[in-house]
Amino acid sequence: MYTRYENDRVLLRPYASAQEWERLNTAHMRMFNEHWGLLHSPLAPRRSGFWEHGAMGGEVSTFVVVDKASGDIVGTEVYSFDYGGRMAYLGTWILEEHRNRGFGSEAKRLASCHLFDNLGVELVMGVTLGQHELAIGGLRSTGLRHMGIRPCMQFSLGEYRSMTYFGFSREDWLATDWRLSIRCS
Repeated sequence: MYTRYENDRVLLRPYASAQEWERLNTAHMRMFNEHWGLLHSPLAPRRSGFWEHGAMGGEVSTFVVVDKASGDIVGTEVYSFDYGGRMAYLGTWILEEHRNRGFGSEAKRLASCHLFDNLGVELVMGVTLGQHELAIGGLRSTGLRHMGIRPCMQFSLGEYRSMTYFGFSREDWLATDWRLSIRCS
């Protein structure tokens, strides 16, 4: 199975060490997001996932997102499965100082290649809050198409809010030209 995906700008790879995992996940949980609020998820249960399979495999898998120009780690890309493994959800977390520079969109494209190449999924989905315009723009820029909205789905900042869904099928992915420039190893 390929576990490293890259284009000219971004590299997606597994965690290099337990210390790298700890540093990124601690930063993630401490970061405030104007749409999601503070993230409060105990690290102890998440650590077991890392120790069991290096955060690659199991219920949720995570890649590290690297800016190839500087070598800096800029965030993480996670995926999980639904419908017996036929569909995967992508989730992107980019460190605040690296946001709005296209790293999240590139990471989603690279992770999509991993999922379609290795894991036999038929549909890849990205989901965000219905009013999170920057995330919606990022999802659109990857080539995912809008698939629908679920009202009052996610508790966020003290109230229930809508979620908007984007996705593409294996056939949609095969029709993209950007996938041909992606290298894997």
